[in-house]
Amino acid sequence: MNALLIALTLLTGTTKSVSVCGVNAAAVARPIGGGSATSITAYFVGLCLGALALCAGFTWLGYTLTAQLPVSLATREAILVCLLGLLGITELLGGPGRLPHIAWAVPRSWAGSLRALPFRLAFGLIRGLAIFNHSPFASMHAWLLAVLLVPELISTMTLAVVLFVGLAVWSIVYAAIWIANSPRRSVVFENLTSRAIGSTPVVARLDAAALIVIATLIAGQART
Repeated sequence: MNALLIALTLLTGTTKSVSVCGVNAAAVARPIGGGSATSITAYFVGLCLGALALCAGFTWLGYTLTAQLPVSLATREAILVCLLGLLGITELLGGPGRLPHIAWAVPRSWAGSLRALPFRLAFGLIRGLAIFNHSPFASMHAWLLAVLLVPELISTMTLAVVLFVGLAVWSIVYAAIWIANSPRRSVVFENLTSRAIGSTPVVARLDAAALIVIATLIAGQART
């Protein structure tokens, strides 16, 4: 069960990272120019702190909620399986963006009004607090349900580390392109961004399939 929740956390961070918000991470940061090691480090520090704050907050909410629920862990696991399956089927049939989420994104004006280090620290922090910006995929909802329903099965620190890794995926891809210092790196990144946005329905189908598989595996573990 713990391994499946880790897989769900990684899936959540990764699909969030390849969403429109995820690819905008680099697009918004690009006008600030430069890209010093210190400011880039500040971005990843903010991303890590945001993920830790999100995980800690929802773990606390989960313990508070489950303390009020007169149901066993096995019952909560069964409820989680049903909800994961329902979310997966909903996304498989309806595609991305069908579930409620906050569509707010970090304004591009921040890149011009703030210095590189505080901008990237704030940008990373907000991206780490993944529920406060665009989350079109069902795995984000599934992750929230899992943390709320079975908080005792996985530690806050493990959740935070795995979520941070998932959220950092496309940021690392962008950093690798920048470090390569190709004369046409901006064109490469624009093409990369276009492909990522264009493949959002495909990512949604993969996200849905992964949720259904995770729900099936959890149900199988519960029966053994």
